[in-house]
Amino acid sequence: GRSSISWRDTVAAAESAVIESCRATGGDCQLEMTFCADGSNRWTTETPIVLPPPEVWAAFASSAADSGTWSRRYNYSSRQEAEAAALEGCQGLAEDCTIRAAFTSCAAYARDTRGRSSISWRDTVAAAESAVIERCRATGGDCQLEMTFCADGSNRWTTETPMVVERETRTGRVTLTEPRSGLVTRERVIPVAGEVTDPGAERITLVVNGEERQVSVDNGRFRTMVPLVRGQNSIQAFLNSTAFSNRVTVEADVVAADVWIELTWDGPADIDLHLYLPNGEHVYYRDPGSSAGAELDVDNRERDGPEHITMTQAIRGEYRVVVRYYARGGRAGGDQVPWQVLVRLSGGQVAERYSGVLNRPGDETVVDTFVFR
Repeated sequence: GRSSISWRDTVAAAESAVIESCRATGGDCQLEMTFCADGSNRWTTETPIVLPPPEVWAAFASSAADSGTWSRRYNYSSRQEAEAAALEGCQGLAEDCTIRAAFTSCAAYARDTRGRSSISWRDTVAAAESAVIERCRATGGDCQLEMTFCADGSNRWTTETPMVVERETRTGRVTLTEPRSGLVTRERVIPVAGEVTDPGAERITLVVNGEERQVSVDNGRFRTMVPLVRGQNSIQAFLNSTAFSNRVTVEADVVAADVWIELTWDGPADIDLHLYLPNGEHVYYRDPGSSAGAELDVDNRERDGPEHITMTQAIRGEYRVVVRYYARGGRAGGDQVPWQVLVRLSGGQVAERYSGVLNRPGDETVVDTFVFR
């Protein structure tokens, strides 16, 4: 249902340009209309593309002890309703329940031999399955897919032969020490820090407004920057799916952004976020501000990210989001770097998630192209 429009000196040139712009969004495209400023060449298709149904939400909750107690709910009209239903279902079985995921796409859930669980969500079930197995294997154990489901209730599946797990004798806790819950701020980006009691922990998963990202741990401590959205923000961390932190809420008293883009990646490396504007400006680490109002407010040169670009009032035209592999930093075990980009448009009303891998320094990928009218 995403639309594109282009204008050129001739109808043929405009048709070619708009199809190219539309295909850059990753879907099949169909020309639906042409017209000129003088009223000539007016045409509309008689067989318009059928738009997808209204967006629906799903949520998944599980016990903080990762005991295998969980609840999933789907086909809700809002994220808040889905989360409340999932939490209520889980709390009927265990007291220490927390929301693990909320999404409008499809999810997959897996566990390793030591009982640690992982959940990932992507645009398709196949992509979610691939992502969750990769994440689960990163914990160091054998993994088995145990569940899939989509936000609209389709593709519901659970394994009939769940993996027999061996419980870890080692226990660990993760605590968020910064910021304090209930904080009200006018900053778009805030520091988030915490502590981990497990001496072997190398990273935690930080969940911000239902979106997961990896954060490295050094000597039992972690610290990162977190971009906020207007209104209430929820922040929580979990350690290898075995221990959940306290949940922190932060109220961001900021103007809603027409363009909000966050880049994160896994481990040491310097990955750069670039935004090309319709007026020809290019926002990135060397030119972090533009006359049109786009601003790079976080430039991470070490590891994990984030890098973050916002624009309060978008100008009309086409935008292009690019990620570029600048330097490998202290990366060990090969040059490949998995990355994730979250794009929120029109004050968060439109959210797209992208992921991929950059193979070596100098590589770059066009992540998204979108148009403001």
